[in-house]
Amino acid sequence: MQCLYLTIVLSAWTCMVIYGYPIIRNPSNTFISSYHCNVGYFVYALCLYTFYRACTVPAGNLTESTLERYDNYKYDNVLYVPRICKTLSFRKVARSKFDRATNKHVPRFDHFCVWLNQPIGEENYRDFLLFLIVHCGMLCYGSYASGKALWFVVKHEGLLRVKFVNRATGKTVAGSPLVIFRYMAHSHAAIICLLVLSSIMGLVMIIFTLFHLWLCGRGMTTNEYFKWRDIWSWHKDATKKYEKAKVEGNAGERWTRKGKDYETLGVWEEMVEEEEEEEVGCTGVKKGWGERGGGEEKEGGGENENGEEKEGKEKKVRVEDPGPLPKNIYNRGVYGNFHEVLFPRSLRMEAESNNKNGGKTKKKKKLA
Repeated sequence: MQCLYLTIVLSAWTCMVIYGYPIIRNPSNTFISSYHCNVGYFVYALCLYTFYRACTVPAGNLTESTLERYDNYKYDNVLYVPRICKTLSFRKVARSKFDRATNKHVPRFDHFCVWLNQPIGEENYRDFLLFLIVHCGMLCYGSYASGKALWFVVKHEGLLRVKFVNRATGKTVAGSPLVIFRYMAHSHAAIICLLVLSSIMGLVMIIFTLFHLWLCGRGMTTNEYFKWRDIWSWHKDATKKYEKAKVEGNAGERWTRKGKDYETLGVWEEMVEEEEEEEVGCTGVKKGWGERGGGEEKEGGGENENGEEKEGKEKKVRVEDPGPLPKNIYNRGVYGNFHEVLFPRSLRMEAESNNKNGGKTKKKKKLA
């Protein structure tokens, strides 16, 4: 995918230099200045630099020797509970996940990016975010420059006033937007393709970048977002069932597991184990939570004296109160969340520890 990215960017850049720059440099072009050609070189170089950074800066590698360095987050007992990684046989820190594509345990794991061919984690998420922002700017700028160049051609050749001849029918038609577009697609196909590609990819990239900025503002990773989404969905459905049960007089007590509330026990323990060790997805929430609720069950079965089964009487299962929605303890506010991304804890705490101890490492105090 890295080669595919370079091929697309190089092809688009070559297309703009060969077909777009001569139009921009036209002395009579008053729609876009010629200095944009030099700006284009800078934008292209900046894109390649951020791509190189995003591909080469490691996400972090959690091992027994680096366990103290990355152990900077408390267990929330909802998504993360203390447990041993079955693959690498050491304690997994909060917000980490084993990445099967690279066989590494990544701290504050976000996702694996196929375009960069590496996982995104605590120490390279800021480079990934910079890569997205710069490419959003490049695509928007490319759409603007190619659009201005094409508009100059339309105005310079007077396509809004001329008549066009349909070669198939021989009829003369006025220069409507559709007719002009078809003419430009034939005479300036390369720039038209560049404009369409930049516009579509720019829109997709902007939406994707805004999603990651939203995650940053909420103090979540992509991996955590999908887990929280299942929790939100479960809690919403469970609350509706409980409210309905209260009206019907079938409401039970507070929902607990092993006699403890899920906020302090960690109901995601089974789901996290399934997802990280077996890669089977979020089925644990459906198995562990979805089976609870209202309904009817039979009790008192068995066999009578003649060996025939006795009919058990029906007993209603009371719908239990799901309780309050768990909170994300890693959400430290918009400013604090972006500070965590721009200045990763593992790098920041290590630097502070080295400065205080003259380069010698010291056991760090775990932060919330």
